[in-house]
Amino acid sequence: MPEYMNPILGMINDNFNIINGRGNNGKYYTLFGLNKHHWNLSCTANIVFEGALFESEESLLFNQITFSIKYLNRFYNLHVNPKMQPLQLIKKPHITHFFSLNNLNYFIGCDDNFHDDNSGYISVTSPQLHHISNMWSNSFDDLLSLLSIVLGFEIWIENAYCYANNKNNNKKIIIYYSPSFRPEHTPKNVALLPSSLYSTGELFNNLALYISKGIEKSLGSVYCLFSKSMFIKRDFLDLKYLRLITALEIYYDLRIGKGYIEHSHVEPVIKSVIDGLQPDLNKRLRTRISSLIRHANNYTLEEKLKHLIDNCAPFIFNILKTHGISISKIVVTRNYYTHYNIKHKNKILDQHELANTIDIFILMIKYIIYCEMDMEREFIDDRIKHEKEYKYLLPLRSPIKT
Repeated sequence: MPEYMNPILGMINDNFNIINGRGNNGKYYTLFGLNKHHWNLSCTANIVFEGALFESEESLLFNQITFSIKYLNRFYNLHVNPKMQPLQLIKKPHITHFFSLNNLNYFIGCDDNFHDDNSGYISVTSPQLHHISNMWSNSFDDLLSLLSIVLGFEIWIENAYCYANNKNNNKKIIIYYSPSFRPEHTPKNVALLPSSLYSTGELFNNLALYISKGIEKSLGSVYCLFSKSMFIKRDFLDLKYLRLITALEIYYDLRIGKGYIEHSHVEPVIKSVIDGLQPDLNKRLRTRISSLIRHANNYTLEEKLKHLIDNCAPFIFNILKTHGISISKIVVTRNYYTHYNIKHKNKILDQHELANTIDIFILMIKYIIYCEMDMEREFIDDRIKHEKEYKYLLPLRSPIKT
């Protein structure tokens, strides 16, 4: 946010979410997504548009929003570096990957100044006007998460601009916003993908296809939890562990979701149990019993993990066995870090086992996500085997069997 716009003060009415005004520099501003403070005497804005006035939330219509993505250029830089002849897949540095989804066009690329860490971009366009909530939606969040996952390093929105094809005469409008997530620190060196992956050019040639397939699978909560977990500092092992195991459980519920009996058959069971209760039983207790029966039909976490590994990534069983980690101990550890029951402290994974289990989870979720993105199985196996940070987990000369 520019210094001349900080702080922004104003009387806030409960009935609106927009403020229009003019800055000291003479430019017009629209503040959107207001958060009230100090008994409604001041506010902050989640998004500020510089160079345009929007009278209402409904008027936030655009045909293009372009985001500058920090460190995305590192991926494209490898493919234009003349010192790396085997990897030089194109002749010009200006590169774009393109796909369409839900009546919107997505362009992922890097401008000519590809050595600048802010030169990578994602542009969302459409011939028709779309509301900002449509163009800057959950699909865009999934896109960012998936890019971080497949590239192997953290990327985020650095700044943005948009075009509104209306009374603002299609002028370029700068966007300032408060991101919901920013990295804890700026990495000095961005880790790059394994060299064997680049030698095939597989990811580069099919990036748009993989990303669009991943978005279509509607696994945004899994992508978000996993991408954030990958970049949490090692000091917070318990937090990373909980996020990863939650991502696995969510994935199971979305993709497999089996119970002891078919979920459609649960309601008759509940009815028969409730009908057998005392007629004058407390109503809240009746509701609680119904909920418990419905919940009891779900597999336990231990059963979910075994079923998930068996169906999606059987090679994980061998890795767990090699490192002496049992699934039952994984579950006890999750329960301990969730409820901190001191009785279970001596039964949980020690710090070394916990760190290994986290890496195993990361390897497993990456494998699952690559499969969801419809990557070729041979390509996935090659990618997993060359994950430098997690390579120690895999037995030497032992192929990944699925």
